[in-house]
Amino acid sequence: RAAQAANQQVAIAKRDLEIELGKVNLRSRLSELTPPEFGSEQSAADVFICHASEDKDGVAGPIAETLTSHDFTVWIDESELRLGDRLLDKIDTGLAACRFGVVILSPNFFRKNWARRELAGLAAREDAEDRKIILPVWHEIDQAGIAKHSPTLAAALGVSTHNGLDAVTKEIEKVLRNE
Repeated sequence: RAAQAANQQVAIAKRDLEIELGKVNLRSRLSELTPPEFGSEQSAADVFICHASEDKDGVAGPIAETLTSHDFTVWIDESELRLGDRLLDKIDTGLAACRFGVVILSPNFFRKNWARRELAGLAAREDAEDRKIILPVWHEIDQAGIAKHSPTLAAALGVSTHNGLDAVTKEIEKVLRNE
C-alpha cells in the first residue's frame, strides 16, 4: 500500500507540473502572436463628425459633403454604419483612428448622451496624445451657452455656423492642411 500511495502522489505531482507547464507554454505562445491593430479594418479618416441627429441635415451632413468634395476623408455615421454593425465597435474604431474630431456643439448636442460619449472619447485621446484633436463648431449656441454645459469646452476656440457653413468648412480645412 505504501508503494501504491507513493505512486499516486508521484502521479498527482506529475499532473500538477504538466498543468503548470501547460500554462507557461500557453503564455509563451500567446506572447508570440501579433495582436490585431485597433481600427485596422478601416483607414484613418481626416475627421470624425460628432453631432446630434437633429443637426445632421442642416450642419453635419453639409460639412461632411464639402470636406469630402475637397478630398478629405470623413467619418460620419450615415456613411460608415451598415445594417448589423456593432455600433460601439464601429464608433470606437472611428474615434480611435481619426486625425481630428469635428464636434457640432448645439442645444441638441448637449441633450444627447451618445454625442457626449463620443466627445468624451475625443477628449480622452486629446489628453493622452497631448495635442489638439477636438475642432468645435458652435451651432445655435454661443460660448456662454457652452460654458453652462462644459466650462472646459467653452475655453476652446470654436467656429460658429452663424458665419455660414462655408466659413466653418474653411476653418476646418485650415487645420487639416496644417497638421
